[in-house]
Amino acid sequence: AQIPCDSIFYLLPSEDTMKETDTYPNFTLISQISLSDLNATPKQSLVFGNVDEIHMSQTSLYLPAPIYFSTPTRCSHRGCYGSWYYRDENTLVHKFNLGKSVEYQDSTIIPGTPLNQYSMDEDDDGNFRILTTTRYDQNATHLSILDKNLKLKWSLLNIEPWENFKSSRYIGDKLYLVTYQSIDPLFVVDMEDISNPKIIGELKIPGYSTYLHPYSDAKNGIQYLIWIWYSTTDNGYGGLKQDNVKVDLYIIDYKDHETAETKWSSLITKNVDADLTDSCTKAT
Repeated sequence: AQIPCDSIFYLLPSEDTMKETDTYPNFTLISQISLSDLNATPKQSLVFGNVDEIHMSQTSLYLPAPIYFSTPTRCSHRGCYGSWYYRDENTLVHKFNLGKSVEYQDSTIIPGTPLNQYSMDEDDDGNFRILTTTRYDQNATHLSILDKNLKLKWSLLNIEPWENFKSSRYIGDKLYLVTYQSIDPLFVVDMEDISNPKIIGELKIPGYSTYLHPYSDAKNGIQYLIWIWYSTTDNGYGGLKQDNVKVDLYIIDYKDHETAETKWSSLITKNVDADLTDSCTKAT
């Protein structure tokens, strides 16, 4: 099918730019299908560039595309993205506004690449929050918060250097982040003030979690975090090997320590009883 020219977004149009950024001529097709009239012709938009993950809210669509710079270069699109970016892993974030049609808004570049769809989230004010990781120079995790115009509001770089980013989950104004090297630190970042988010604590457990799932007990007003993780054991050669799969249940309680930065043991309690009868997840 043919796509109208005004529905095609050339975000990296230059052949020289593609060479400089190790970008290949891929494209992403966005189709808008009417569920009330399946016979209607879908509206389509085309984005030039490869996309690994997506995040979609009620009002916005975000398409993060990995971009790698081998040498110092400057990217441009209707001007320029920003200042110079050096050899590293980066993410080119495209934002589209959702309404009667899908409309391209803007693009920006942030350091690192996201792990998966749970690395991204949009808060109630339209701020886009994204976790990325880099492997060049040193392995590290980064948190970036962009406003509704994709302007960088705040960033926290080099979280737990040399550790691997394993999982994350956003619950309201809190971010739960797991990194791993020999034990599993669970970090909690308070993002209520997006201009000054804080790591308010961490919990270290042997092994590592690959999936975090929120569960809210609305009846009792309690928030839980379900933790699916691997335990690890000594491999006999000075390292660790993956062992059994485990499921833990944590209760999250900030009532008395909403602004505390050091009182961590009382914030998350392991293996609590919870009423999960209306959930597909059962605690054992």
